[in-house]
Amino acid sequence: MRTTVAITRTADPYSPAEVKRAVDEALRLVPGWRERAATAKRVLVKPNLTADNVGWETGIVTSTLVMDAVLGALRGVNPGAELIIGEATAVGLDTKKAFARLGLGEAAARHGARLADLNDDEHLPVDIPNGIILKRVHIARMVLEADFLVDVPVLKTHAGVGITVAMKNLKGTMPAREKKRFHNTGLVDCIVDLNQVVKPGLIVADGTVAMEGDGPVGGTPVNFGVIVAGTHTAAVDLIAGRLMGFAPDEVDALRRTLELGRGVPEEEIDVVGESVAAVARPFKRAVFPFSHPENVGIVDGRACTGCREGLRIALDRTRAQEVLALIPYVKFYMGPGAKVAPEDAAHPERNILIGKCLKGAALKGQGRWVPGCPPQIFLIADEIREMGGKERLFGRKEDFIVEDDDGH
Repeated sequence: MRTTVAITRTADPYSPAEVKRAVDEALRLVPGWRERAATAKRVLVKPNLTADNVGWETGIVTSTLVMDAVLGALRGVNPGAELIIGEATAVGLDTKKAFARLGLGEAAARHGARLADLNDDEHLPVDIPNGIILKRVHIARMVLEADFLVDVPVLKTHAGVGITVAMKNLKGTMPAREKKRFHNTGLVDCIVDLNQVVKPGLIVADGTVAMEGDGPVGGTPVNFGVIVAGTHTAAVDLIAGRLMGFAPDEVDALRRTLELGRGVPEEEIDVVGESVAAVARPFKRAVFPFSHPENVGIVDGRACTGCREGLRIALDRTRAQEVLALIPYVKFYMGPGAKVAPEDAAHPERNILIGKCLKGAALKGQGRWVPGCPPQIFLIADEIREMGGKERLFGRKEDFIVEDDDGH
């Protein structure tokens, strides 16, 4: 199945006119989407709002300039459509606050659109045929009833899954409970399953200000000046990954998608506009192993990148918060091959067991347990805070343990 991915560049990511030109040119080069968008009664545009208190200049969230250009293009194709900006931001954050911080209300008004916090919507069960790990998933009704869905992610590195672009951005179509379940059940396979049932008609990936290093929120902004557009999420992610210096087999969700025959092989992607070679820039990645204080021990039993990088960032955060130094000694275990030594099992109060792989050891009382696959970074940090006698910032970890025990 051949598909087209367009790459365009803007000389100035902060210029509304330049960004609009780059977006318009990318959309001109992508075939097929106009016909579908032109007949849609309801069009929903899904940005990536992974934070509610920062501007898009950080590279964390979708650029308001890109959103404005996308909305203008859609309104030009279909003057009479109901146009919606819809998002359910990360667990514990406020979507409405994110909308306001980015001025998306003003952008919506300019194009006759409206804002929708998808957390407030009804969420309906959708069966996943031949799911790797899920039987069904709950999705916002507004997304399911949209005639045309537009995915507008940011190009970012991600400490847990390598990169986050179009495929992972679709997590924002679900309620908080589902997001927690994804991390408990297995994030990568859940993302691949989700992309079977939520299929955008257009992807406009925002690489104007991207992010490298400890993404998706703790990295460094990159003035990349790039737009990547297409109609197939995995194909856009593959090309975006190449632009960031990631081969497809280095991104687990892409690798799994291709293995299952649900993606588009690279040789079947027609890249138009700029070439990958002309634009590509190696992005800094999260680094492991890493230096750590003498009061920290680590047992790595073939842990995945998510556990390794999550631990590194959590240690950095709690060290900066001056919490880590309050703990005389803490030993972290992660990965399916990690075994708690008898001398450590005798002191479970100083052990932290990370991730789904070590649930059994936690049930045997061999240490504190941080749930997830991979665990969310803030949960690891909260476990360290609690061990240091400080208040947890994100509440009880039990609230984030969502098992797949009811078939959804």
